[in-house]
Amino acid sequence: MQTRVVERNHDFVSELGGEPVTYGDGLVDRIRALAPGGVDAALDFVGGEAVDVSRQVLKSPERVASIVDVAAVEKGGHHVWVRPDPAGLTALAELADQGKLSVHIDRALPLAEAAEALRISRDGHARGKLVLTVGER
Repeated sequence: MQTRVVERNHDFVSELGGEPVTYGDGLVDRIRALAPGGVDAALDFVGGEAVDVSRQVLKSPERVASIVDVAAVEKGGHHVWVRPDPAGLTALAELADQGKLSVHIDRALPLAEAAEALRISRDGHARGKLVLTVGER
């Protein structure tokens, strides 16, 4: 389990209606304190031991999905690979047009700084989407 403490996004998580929990040693105990009956679902976006830890706090262990760990399937969960879908993208665009969908943008960088954007993404230091701009705005 990661032992680094990531609390810089706790206020943001609260604003979205979530209950922030500090990562690291004791994570399972902190989640159980917030949800003694277990949580409904878990999504893994980081890999490592996330699927195993998530299964410990779920009401139903099969309610874990990972975009990183294909072994989630062997553990009774799901591996999700997203492919662009024109109908789905159209529905998302309509929600955005209606003001029912918002996308948090962490920062915009010029295309010349694409390598920096990739580094930021890989390091896990973006809170939201990174946007590459082309040409002058």
